[in-house]
Amino acid sequence: MTNASVPLHIGVIIGTRNRVAALLTCVSSLVSQTRRPDEVIIIDDGAMDDTGIRRLFARHSIRYRYVKKEDHFGLVYSRNMGARLLTSDIALFLDDDVILDRGYIEAILRVYQQDTDGTVGGVGGVLVDRRASYAKRLFLWIFGLYRFHKDGLILPNGFGVLIRDIDQIERVDWLSGCNMSFRRAVVEEFRFDESLRDNGWGDDKDFSYRVARRYTLLATPHARVVHLEDKEGRVTKREFGFIEIYHQYVFFRNHMSKCPGTWLAFWWALTGLLLKNLLTARLNQAGGNLSAMAAIVKETIRKGDGTDVSCNTQAIL
Repeated sequence: MTNASVPLHIGVIIGTRNRVAALLTCVSSLVSQTRRPDEVIIIDDGAMDDTGIRRLFARHSIRYRYVKKEDHFGLVYSRNMGARLLTSDIALFLDDDVILDRGYIEAILRVYQQDTDGTVGGVGGVLVDRRASYAKRLFLWIFGLYRFHKDGLILPNGFGVLIRDIDQIERVDWLSGCNMSFRRAVVEEFRFDESLRDNGWGDDKDFSYRVARRYTLLATPHARVVHLEDKEGRVTKREFGFIEIYHQYVFFRNHMSKCPGTWLAFWWALTGLLLKNLLTARLNQAGGNLSAMAAIVKETIRKGDGTDVSCNTQAIL
């Protein structure tokens, strides 16, 4: 139960690695908020000098904790560590390369304050970026990688539609890891899957989808964020190509109904993703895609993963 008259405290958790310039831009947007965070926790996998950031937060009386990890590298471990250190009512997870609109935190907290029965477990904002052309969206739709007017949906093939174009608060199936918030009770109950340690790709969808099975997840159009998608400190393009396919398989294997129709939809989507990378001359990334697809076939045969006898054959419709 949430008492609307009692203000909620919010803490920001940021995992980072060797992207100081992007991180400075991110924290600058935090101190410029109409409602500043009560605490900020930065978990560093690199070798950052945080003196400037520490002074910035001190000037604005924001409680700050910096942790330099010596082992267990990766964004997933950082998010779990940050959640354990959190003292606020709400945990706001941010990528280190996002810029928040000035009213972002205020809009997020407003949703929680209005949730008087305590059923809302998480709230996210909308991504503000250059909208893909209609032709590109049509291409993605053909391969089951996109749905028109269905932001925040998890498709039967396991792929998720990002939250970009909503005009009112809406219930969603998942939240994007670049900007997602949860009640403290939720991050105490759930943990990010540390088997997805490579670059953290897919950990946000896995975590928030599990949360959505027990609590309501909402997205608000009043909390807007720009994701710069800084390439510094990331894995190689070939490694990323492997991760974006293989971690998608892990999500499908763990969460989706595996009838013949959804298996077909899953592989059709992978084909579309590979073709997209080939058509845009991302050859190294496409090479990683092919390696991942081969690994999925081998693992499926080795483990004997088949179809669910009682699956919903209408799931792909």
